[in-house]
Amino acid sequence: MEQHYPAGTILSCPAEDCGLGLYRIVAPATFEDVVVFDDQVLAPLNATIPSRDVWHVLACPFCGAWLLKDSKIHSLQHGWG
Repeated sequence: MEQHYPAGTILSCPAEDCGLGLYRIVAPATFEDVVVFDDQVLAPLNATIPSRDVWHVLACPFCGAWLLKDSKIHSLQHGWG
């Protein structure tokens, strides 16, 4: 089943020693929308977080932890859920 993420979902680093909120989903999106069309649906939470580049792995720019696992995206609100 395809994952759907509502606007306002905050993507966060899954690493326990980091755990920072990174990007906010600005429009309802599917997993594919976030991974492939991220420049249209992801906004950095602050100026220290770089804009996403679809050619790079979706990872925390601070510690390198991947935000993707088993076709799910880690969010502040729901973890891997």
